[in-house]
Amino acid sequence: MSNVLEKAGVLADAIADSAEYMEYISLLKKLQEDPDLYARFNEYRKRSFEIQVSSDVDAAQQLENLQKEFTDLLSDGQISRTLSAEQEFCKMMRKVNAKIMGSIEEMDVSFL
Repeated sequence: MSNVLEKAGVLADAIADSAEYMEYISLLKKLQEDPDLYARFNEYRKRSFEIQVSSDVDAAQQLENLQKEFTDLLSDGQISRTLSAEQEFCKMMRKVNAKIMGSIEEMDVSFL
């Protein structure tokens, strides 16, 4: 197991050094300098996440309504750049997870 943990540490360092992560963190820190804007940003993210993981049939409509509700926030350049950077980082992490899970052929995830 120590070899696996060592390799995980190397992977964690590579992720922390990635352009995607550094860009996201840089933009997020700038956003956190404005507590009110950051609070609205987090409210949007929280509600968007809740809709995306829900099993509601009308999730697409709910997301559209949420975007309309937060139009002013989403049109802010700082917010849109931060959301875009967050999406790029998440995309990279999904690929990392897919690579790891793809190499573990016998793992039964059929219940998901």
